[in-house]
Amino acid sequence: MSPRLSSVLNLSRWVAAFVVVMGHTAHFVLARVGTPSDRPAWLTAVYVLRNCHLQAVWVFFVLSGFLVGGGVLARHREGRFQFLPYLVNRVSRIYPVLIAALVLGAACDLTGLRWFDRDGVYEDRQQVPDFEHAQVREQLSWSVAGWNLLNLQTVASPVLGSNLPLWSLANEWWYYLLFPALVLGTFPKTRLPVRGAALLFVAGAVLVFPRGMLVLGLVWGLGALASEWRHPVRMPVPLALIVFGGMVLANGSGVTARVLTRFLPPPLHLVTSALMVGFAFILVLLAVRSASTQVPLPGEAWHERLADFSYSLYLSHYPMLLLLLAAFQTRFGWGIQSAPTPRAFLLILALLPVLYAWAYIVSLFTERRTPQVRHWLQARLRGLEPEKTRTQAG
Repeated sequence: MSPRLSSVLNLSRWVAAFVVVMGHTAHFVLARVGTPSDRPAWLTAVYVLRNCHLQAVWVFFVLSGFLVGGGVLARHREGRFQFLPYLVNRVSRIYPVLIAALVLGAACDLTGLRWFDRDGVYEDRQQVPDFEHAQVREQLSWSVAGWNLLNLQTVASPVLGSNLPLWSLANEWWYYLLFPALVLGTFPKTRLPVRGAALLFVAGAVLVFPRGMLVLGLVWGLGALASEWRHPVRMPVPLALIVFGGMVLANGSGVTARVLTRFLPPPLHLVTSALMVGFAFILVLLAVRSASTQVPLPGEAWHERLADFSYSLYLSHYPMLLLLLAAFQTRFGWGIQSAPTPRAFLLILALLPVLYAWAYIVSLFTERRTPQVRHWLQARLRGLEPEKTRTQAG
């Protein structure tokens, strides 16, 4: 991988995480007022930008497929793929942050419910977009925690407490397992017993998992296939960025949904939108890889530092955000679903560094410990050769 592409991947990881956190924060703080025809254009732009957090998750899916799925394809093609070392890498990457997010997220929710729920914040009396279906009190139980620990949230249970971003981690985890199973089950080099077991696992997943989870796996798989694309893409990087940015904004503004309504039934809108954004982002990655300039981006070290805790930020920010806003609402009587005034924007700007500091501290004890966890697991599984991995997506 070229230094240029590596730094672009790091930039994409931390920017996607930032868009998610900013979008969630703005959804909680800013009430939606008026319609596009009777409000200032700048406010409509703010509302469009805050709606782009879902597109950022799709970018994460592409990144993960490009890096992790691409590694599976490359090693299998070379006859070097081993499932157990691969699984050790995935477990050591995912579970330290997941366990911390479950414990700390539940602690935040219990604190908020006990001390700062005077205005019914945890019951969503304020009707926050994307939060209206959360039943925080009911979703705080040992059984829900157990299903989340198995990454079966949205399959066998809701997410634990208020931590809505956990939904995508379940997708991610099962894509990690389903994709190599699909590769082992369909490639001719695989031994027959292994192929049979892999296909049986895939068939079971198709029967058990929600259809929405499975079809979004196409976005992840698209990233994996793109990593194996070897033909140069003769598209200038700025043009690819314009296409990608336009696709994201079309989704965030609702234009894509209105167009798709004319041609496709509603169940296909989400996956079609995700594939469109994913394909546009892949154009950016392939354009960067094909470009003549392969030196790292300016600020390469900062991109790497911010990317290094993007996974911790993604998975730990939501319960802390809700706790901070519930406490603020209890103390000052405003903060959630406020009018878009200067003080509301100042509140958003004040919350962001707190959430980043929180996530960075969490990452010091989790994400940064990934190599140690990996080596510990390898030591418990004698005879495993440590798998050399490429940079992993957050």
